[in-house]
Amino acid sequence: MNNKYYILRHGESEANRLNLIISSPENGITNYGLTENGRNQAAEAGRRLVENGFDSKNTVFFSSDFKRAYETAQIAAGAIDIELIYVTPALRERFFGIYEKQSSSNYELVWELDKNGREDHSTYVEPVYRIAERATALINNCEKWFTGKNIILVSHGDILQITLTVTAGKSPNQHREIEHLQNCELRELNFKGELSLP
Repeated sequence: MNNKYYILRHGESEANRLNLIISSPENGITNYGLTENGRNQAAEAGRRLVENGFDSKNTVFFSSDFKRAYETAQIAAGAIDIELIYVTPALRERFFGIYEKQSSSNYELVWELDKNGREDHSTYVEPVYRIAERATALINNCEKWFTGKNIILVSHGDILQITLTVTAGKSPNQHREIEHLQNCELRELNFKGELSLP
């Protein structure tokens, strides 16, 4: 790879606090930003970047356009004097269909289907392979656009779990077998083989 890639999950959001699924752009782009605790988590993530030698010359930020992710990116990037954040729908939250604005306990229903390689089309939940496609397409584009950079992808739990899974050479439906990302956890992507998705 021409660059090193890191994923950063957003800080605690109002949706997390309310145990709500917010996955639709109409709800997530302008609403349900970070809580005070989430802002503190993002600031701590920024401090860790400083401690680990990330700076404005060697680091590029990409973020989901959802409020909770973009606020996280702004705070963390600000710690290393980065103002330019590339905002992209490619990093949006997975769309959870009929479970929008429902209890976050419904994630488990979706993940059980994922694990068994199944889809329930009646729920309109975004399939794992589509999420893998948009994440890997972004990484492949970054390989064309940048060289020698630390690229930080600020996004959401499911898309980042799936990205971790496919870059490790596993099927995207195995994403719950990888240790769950906590709010504002930064993790490096370790690529095994070439990205096979477009």
